[in-house]
Amino acid sequence: MKKQNKILTGITVLLITILFSCSKARIEKPTAPDINSNTDESIELIKFVPLDSFFSAKLRKPEIFNYTFPYNSSQYYPKTTMGTVIASTKYIFTSFSGDTIDYPYIISVNEFYKIKDIIYTKHQPVYDDKLMSLFGIFTISFSKDNFPLKIISRYGFRADNHTTEIATDSLPIYKLSNEEWILSNNTFIGDSTAFYGQLNITGWLLFGRESNFNTTNYTKIKFTSNKYDLTNIGIYIVFSTKNTFTRVENQESINLPVGEQAKLVAFGITEEGQLYSFNKDIIIGEQTSYEIDLSITNDTSLSLILDSL
Repeated sequence: MKKQNKILTGITVLLITILFSCSKARIEKPTAPDINSNTDESIELIKFVPLDSFFSAKLRKPEIFNYTFPYNSSQYYPKTTMGTVIASTKYIFTSFSGDTIDYPYIISVNEFYKIKDIIYTKHQPVYDDKLMSLFGIFTISFSKDNFPLKIISRYGFRADNHTTEIATDSLPIYKLSNEEWILSNNTFIGDSTAFYGQLNITGWLLFGRESNFNTTNYTKIKFTSNKYDLTNIGIYIVFSTKNTFTRVENQESINLPVGEQAKLVAFGITEEGQLYSFNKDIIIGEQTSYEIDLSITNDTSLSLILDSL
């Protein structure tokens, strides 16, 4: 009898233990696995689309003149709203087949002085990896009946000075070829009010000179991000007092003057049309690399940043 009682007692204890364990399992939630425990897990970077469409929408439109000599009773040659005069006559042109032409013909002029507007052109004032202080960037073309004209002489050019740079000596003009500025055989001179010259070239033209910095020490800067894919981000280093800038390619700058103050600006747009931006005042040489920490912005705020450059 005592033996049976011991067996019953043992069974009772076992049942109570099982029941208590099951109840506790129902009450306590299972521990969640540590999602960060996998050190091999890669973080997906936020991606951006190319800025081409954004720039095209912002690009200043050219001024078009249907030119008949003289232009009108009060103005001998066409003059843009920003003060640029193009002086030409039919005698300096032929068609590309060699035929003489008659009036009227079309003169198209576009001009860019502010850093913001030049950024929108997708070009940068850099020649032979050297920063160029700008007087302006222009596009000039002549055409008749939708065909370009061939220049057999030179036409006159004069532009009001919209920058702090002052042209004095004979300065070279640069022409865009295969997305690179090349040195032309044209020159210009000027003063604090205007700059001018005689040109035998058209297309994208850069009026400027090599920027003068108070240093002989230059360095490159790298750019990184552990959150954003920088492939299509526009990253710019701006020297406002010299009216020049460079766009960073492949996350590394060209050689930059050590000790100079500059503004670092970056922006991009997602496939959904969301703008992101980042800006920071820097001194060249204080750091060899910068983390691009973008934040969501809008068109108005980004324009204010670029206007301040």
